[in-house]
Amino acid sequence: KKIKLTMAEVFNFIRHYFWSGVTDEVRDDGGRVCHDEFSDTQRVILMVTSLIVNLAIVYYNWPYLQKGINQIRCRRLEPGRFEKIVGYLTLGTFIFQVFLKIELKKMIFLIVPCHVATLVFGILLVTPVSKKSCLWFIFAMGIVYGPWMGLIFPVVDGLRNKPIQIAHFFIQHFVAAILAPLTLVLSGRYADKFFRSWRVLYLGYVFFVVYFRGLMSPMSILTWANVSHSLCPSRTDIFHKHVFGKWYLLGGELYLGIASLGIASFLWIAARIIRPSVFKAAESGVKIKEE
Repeated sequence: KKIKLTMAEVFNFIRHYFWSGVTDEVRDDGGRVCHDEFSDTQRVILMVTSLIVNLAIVYYNWPYLQKGINQIRCRRLEPGRFEKIVGYLTLGTFIFQVFLKIELKKMIFLIVPCHVATLVFGILLVTPVSKKSCLWFIFAMGIVYGPWMGLIFPVVDGLRNKPIQIAHFFIQHFVAAILAPLTLVLSGRYADKFFRSWRVLYLGYVFFVVYFRGLMSPMSILTWANVSHSLCPSRTDIFHKHVFGKWYLLGGELYLGIASLGIASFLWIAARIIRPSVFKAAESGVKIKEE
């Protein structure tokens, strides 16, 4: 017999596993209290304006990205054994996170930078370099600030009395913030000087803003889930308390851009100190194959 599902049943199924676990009990997760801190009018105006501006930036810089990627050289194209080990570990932490989110009925939070960075870095570590993967690497370095912010300002209120989930929170954020990106860069496959330019680092963050304003912000407004704190700031966010106040929705985008550039630059500097020979080898390496 064929199983027929109505649109209402499909919606209820999605709602049950994706955001039914979001309640007023944990403010940082979302809910009415979090939602009411700002008006939806404010959110929509900022969302649309930011999306238009950043899409224009991507459009203007697209020829520059294509030209730069065509000239990239890599130490090698295929991942090495250690990269694959770290890559599968990274993907494993993401898959485990999926099951945790299913249990909590908060799968909507899988689209936040921490989890997206984990997934993208994991895939890049186990797959060959290509022109498309270079764009994904630029995007991943633009959002690597996410797991770093999670380590510096952890929000685990919704995980009280769940020691396994709290432990996994810190393990995953360490993997996505430090282990995966450094392994990827130190392999020499993504060590070309093009990736280290300020313009490319900034465009990585612009890619994130387009993703943030195009997907995460609308989902937050529709579901009242505080996806990437687009409904209300985290209680651990010192910038909201002492700097931006009621201008947090705009100010947050600005200071996270600075954080994105700063943390990505720090990773590049750390990689150059740890293994400087990688960068010299990359500059005389092989070019990316045509797709």
